Amino acid sequence: MRDSKYKGLFLKTWMTNVIGLIGTIFVFTLIVYLVSVPVINAIQENVFQKSVANFVDGAQKNPLHNLTLKQRVRWQVLVFENNKLTYSTVNLSLSPQENISEKEYKRTYFNDLDSDDYLKAKYSKQGYNIYISKLKDYRFSIAKHTIILFAVASLVIGVLVSIPITFFYSRSLKKQFTKMNLLLSSLHTLNSGTKYKPSSNMQKEFVLLEENIFNLHKELQRRIDEESKLQKDRLDFIKGTNHELKTPIMSIRLVLEGILAAYPEYKDKQFHLQQCIKRLDSMTQLVNELMEASKATVEFNEGSADLVKVINDIIDIYEPSITYKNINLELITENQEIFLSIPERHTKKIISNLMSNAIKYSRDESTILIRCNESYFFIQNEMNKPEVFNNKDIVKPFYSRSDNNSEEVMPSHGLGLYVVDTLLTKYNYRYTIEQSGSLFTFKIELH
Repeated sequence: MRDSKYKGLFLKTWMTNVIGLIGTIFVFTLIVYLVSVPVINAIQENVFQKSVANFVDGAQKNPLHNLTLKQRVRWQVLVFENNKLTYSTVNLSLSPQENISEKEYKRTYFNDLDSDDYLKAKYSKQGYNIYISKLKDYRFSIAKHTIILFAVASLVIGVLVSIPITFFYSRSLKKQFTKMNLLLSSLHTLNSGTKYKPSSNMQKEFVLLEENIFNLHKELQRRIDEESKLQKDRLDFIKGTNHELKTPIMSIRLVLEGILAAYPEYKDKQFHLQQCIKRLDSMTQLVNELMEASKATVEFNEGSADLVKVINDIIDIYEPSITYKNINLELITENQEIFLSIPERHTKKIISNLMSNAIKYSRDESTILIRCNESYFFIQNEMNKPEVFNNKDIVKPFYSRSDNNSEEVMPSHGLGLYVVDTLLTKYNYRYTIEQSGSLFTFKIELH
């Protein structure tokens, strides 16, 4: 099977070379035919006319005599006087007494000379008419024959030479295609961290093609991994949503059924109904957060926002919560204006969620530090319950410490940092999360 493929490659390459060779010879022959021959003829005509002019000038200064004419041995010169031939370098008459007349010569010979093979000129001097003709040094009929022979010989030699060249070239191509096939066959076994190593003894074009295929595979694999991660995140999000909604619904149902059944433990109906209302309010907040989270995953709008202005606006919104926990808020801005390539609505959502998270998990009478400049923004708070988090886990949906802290001022459902992560990733902003003892820092790289 491989041999048949190799033969097919050889034949295709050979036929391509032969067709290219024939085309090249045809074009070359056509160029010679259309350009070279007319140019050579024009040069010969020009040289001939100059020689004739010099000859006639010499004849005007000296009488015409045999010695002058015989010097032009390659010319056919005929001199007529009063319509009679007085001298000729060729014998055109049957006998010395039967000289050809000028009209007969002109009609029978001179006018009928093949213009492709002869050069002709006529001059008159003192009653003499001189007819001069010369066989071209480079005649069209000979040139045409030579061109045809050259084309045929070139074609035969080219075909014979192309066979071994094509054979070895095809073998070289076969080896390089084989290496390419091996690379393609092994792509599915490569992991994302594998670096490209060019194959040895390959042409630059094949190395470039191999590298492009390798990089394309890595890019496709990266996108597949991203899509798989997104799919997993969607499933986790749906599962978390189901849990977050199902649990309070079941709790409210049990309370209401207990009240309707007049169970003793639900005797204080006012209290239990108030608890149901709180749970419903929590569910309403959850639905709103879910809507914001879903918008963050699908929306992408171009725009910009002044980060310093947004921070000040968000601080004003959270001022009551900051005062309630007696938190000292320290804001350090090194520039009056710092613009982000994120729409203002999304910028406010990012800063609001980070501020809410910092206030929620800060201990009372602690300090929240916010610093921003052209290079970065960070917000740092002292946690009320220091513990080590997995930085990848805390940005997942529904990750929250609410179960461990029922008295928090700002209860949530663990979607704040998830929305922040989604928006920053969507707008290509990198961030880091750092923990040092009880200090928790969220830092965004702006440039």
